[in-house]
Amino acid sequence: MTEPPVFQRVIRLFRLLPVLAACMLAVACAGRNAEPTSPTLTERNRAEFQAMVAELERSSSCVASIEGKPKYAPLRLKSPDGPEIEPKYFSDQSKASVSEKKLIGEFVTEIDPCRPAFGTPVRQEHINIALLIVDTWDHQRQLYQNLHSATMSWGRFNLATKSLADTLGGAIRALRISNDT
Repeated sequence: MTEPPVFQRVIRLFRLLPVLAACMLAVACAGRNAEPTSPTLTERNRAEFQAMVAELERSSSCVASIEGKPKYAPLRLKSPDGPEIEPKYFSDQSKASVSEKKLIGEFVTEIDPCRPAFGTPVRQEHINIALLIVDTWDHQRQLYQNLHSATMSWGRFNLATKSLADTLGGAIRALRISNDT
């Protein structure tokens, strides 16, 4: 099954779209498995879910418009997305150069307004998903700050990014399992 375009575009949402797509799938599964007590609750759940998807779409479009800028190509060369990343990128011991630090600073500043803001969801499953997405965003931002301050090499950055995605993926799987029981 192919993901909707919003999920495909969010792949670059701080490099964790596959996990964010799983988040939204978990929300959809939670909504399908839930037994609401009234039609009003069902409509509110649907509206809440649609608002979350709309916010994720806004965020993904924002990220795509910034990350796709040619000036950020040097960053993508050091840390490519998903399937393009090879083991050599995990062993890169170099730290960000002066020009890369400048680009990282500009990138983080430009991308800050893209941070998802889900409001205050009512359903516990929606709250959990929103918290996971925002927490992951904040952790990835911290990784960029560490790279910028030269406290982290490119290889450690790439490994930490992968680890963050794996951790979030595990949390989503656990959430989906808990929703099935």
